Amino acid sequence: LGWGMQLKIPCCRAAAPVHCVVGQWGSWSTCTQTCDGGMQTRTREITVAAANGGTACPQTEDTQTCNTEACAPVHCAVGQWGSW
Repeated sequence: LGWGMQLKIPCCRAAAPVHCVVGQWGSWSTCTQTCDGGMQTRTREITVAAANGGTACPQTEDTQTCNTEACAPVHCAVGQWGSW
């Protein structure tokens, strides 16, 4: 190389990190029990998946308890004896 000349070496650039993006939470599902405690779930979609070392996705499924009140007692009711 002569005076004032530069040597240009191609360089590989790493792909830019892509951070995860998720949508809004959906509605809660129907409770699995009508009393004595059940579960509900809701989900959200991943709209952009993480890549190239970007931030990982947060949870996409959520659960909560529901209908935690005790079930009302069921009393047995019997009729009259029949004839033999």
